[in-house]
Amino acid sequence: MGPRRFDAVVILVKSQATEAAFASIRPALEGRPVLVTLQNGMGNEEVLARVSDLDVAHGVSFEAAECIRVAEALGIRLEFDPMYLVKKIRAGESPLTQHAGSMAQDIEAGRETELEAMTGYVVRKAKELGVPVTESVYGMAKGVEYAVKARRAGA
Repeated sequence: MGPRRFDAVVILVKSQATEAAFASIRPALEGRPVLVTLQNGMGNEEVLARVSDLDVAHGVSFEAAECIRVAEALGIRLEFDPMYLVKKIRAGESPLTQHAGSMAQDIEAGRETELEAMTGYVVRKAKELGVPVTESVYGMAKGVEYAVKARRAGA
């Protein structure tokens, strides 16, 4: 199979493998997809920017931008920057929390998450409105939920 065209490519590997992972997929990419890093650690955007000729976005920023486009298509005007806290943390102006997010806590405890009410809603509205969004984070989170439920059912 030859190169394929994608709007975005998600990079989800250990930080030390970022450069090698990109090098291994670059020959299969046609056009100029955005590279979206959903990796732990800092500096992955910079590594990808250094080794590629493509635009790079951090997953949180990318997902937030998609949510903003859907909100705008719905006629919602945001009164604040939804990335405010993320920007403060990245700039070292605010400490990282020591607590897991509520969705992680729900998954760990075997409770229903708010995934459908949050990310699922954005994905559904985007489809209704014809706003392009990637569903990779949503799909991965659904996969984690499914895996945890399956493990608990088999235990």
